[in-house]
Amino acid sequence: MLERVITDRLERDIMYLENLDDVARKMGSDHETISKNIAESKEKLADKDFAAALELARSGKRQAEVLTGKYVEAHELYESLEKLILNSERFYLDVRESRKLLNEAREAESPGTGIPWASYPARKEELNKALPDMLGEELRKAKQSLLEAKAKGKDVTSMVKLLKDAGVSMKRGVTKRSWTAS
Repeated sequence: MLERVITDRLERDIMYLENLDDVARKMGSDHETISKNIAESKEKLADKDFAAALELARSGKRQAEVLTGKYVEAHELYESLEKLILNSERFYLDVRESRKLLNEAREAESPGTGIPWASYPARKEELNKALPDMLGEELRKAKQSLLEAKAKGKDVTSMVKLLKDAGVSMKRGVTKRSWTAS
């Protein structure tokens, strides 16, 4: 079972690396080293040499980051904001404007490069304004409600996980409060 989990993770890493290779190719960069790492990583994975496959995938990602500039950073930011919006929706917060801006950001990819948020600073500022100021207060209310429900003997396991995910997102600096501080 552990071998299957490791294999699945490495396959996802290799697929992501293939995406970065495609981005580098579209940008006109010399992507041959990334392509070579992908091929070697697949070979090592087939041979069940997991450590070597992982190292080759990581090396390829580092090379891709150099070749694609801010693509990896923007992509990771986009994913973290999307997760925050999903967590906010689970707590019934109105994030329609944030969702709209996030969708616009996805559609605003630079032609031919797949680089999200060509206008990153402006999008970041728009999202700062759109995310609800009351997220922290809503999380505290949700925690109190879960404590009350647990005291009554209700199963709150899944909701506690959602609450923790939202709290982690806030602590990582994804919320408006930490953005405005930076």
